[in-house]
Amino acid sequence: MIQAVHKGIAIEMELHQLTHGYWKCDYTTIKHPERIMTIHHGNEEFGTMELARESALHEACDAIDQAERQAHTEVQPKRFGKKGT
Repeated sequence: MIQAVHKGIAIEMELHQLTHGYWKCDYTTIKHPERIMTIHHGNEEFGTMELARESALHEACDAIDQAERQAHTEVQPKRFGKKGT
């Protein structure tokens, strides 16, 4: 289930309550229409479900922004030679 969309990329989150009462949240980013999925497992523990969800959403948006910046700064190959050869 999609819980959020950031810059056209869907974010799905899965919350996990740990045995000692803390929470973790994993998230998946999904780029459409190709449905390219990237899964990120939560490493931090939070005292409430809402804090875990908010942190995962923030991390997902940051990851999307970082990937966008990298895509814009990649060096494009240069072509040499005469046009049409």
